[in-house]
Amino acid sequence: MLYTFRVLIDYEKDVFRDITCRQDQSFAMLNNAIIEAFDFSGDQMSSFYMSNDDWDKGEEIVQFNMGDEDELKSMESTLLKDMIKDNDQKILFIYDFLKLWIFYIELISISEEKEGDYPQITSRLGISPKEDEKSADFEMPQDHIGEDAELDPELRDLLGGNDDDEPDYIDPNDLSNFY
Repeated sequence: MLYTFRVLIDYEKDVFRDITCRQDQSFAMLNNAIIEAFDFSGDQMSSFYMSNDDWDKGEEIVQFNMGDEDELKSMESTLLKDMIKDNDQKILFIYDFLKLWIFYIELISISEEKEGDYPQITSRLGISPKEDEKSADFEMPQDHIGEDAELDPELRDLLGGNDDDEPDYIDPNDLSNFY
């Protein structure tokens, strides 16, 4: 059987690719097909997340399993047919965990296998964004603390001072109430 997926990138313009794979191919092959279809370099970490109709993250399929083999499924060893449960299966694909390129993948058809090399890009809409046009989407915590920031009164007391005093010593055992 052949699975055809519509892969839509979360971007300001409508850009998607339809990619057809054999059901016995791995998620690693789908990963590579997506990277190629969107002209990304492929040098960043990525993961698939099985999803539901609301696009909630479900079971993760990791690019490289760096932990217990029984805990996580890896792209290399997980076949598409083992995870596709619905005729309209939805999958989230995250590429580059700093820039957070998000792809929405939906199974749009299942068909009889035909001769050919798979995966295949069978349809394209829109011009792919440049991978490096998106910057990392985070700020360091100190960027959120201004001169007018209020320190939690309990934490101020714990640190042994008031708004004018510098803390002298922090006992790590006393911080248990704050995490």
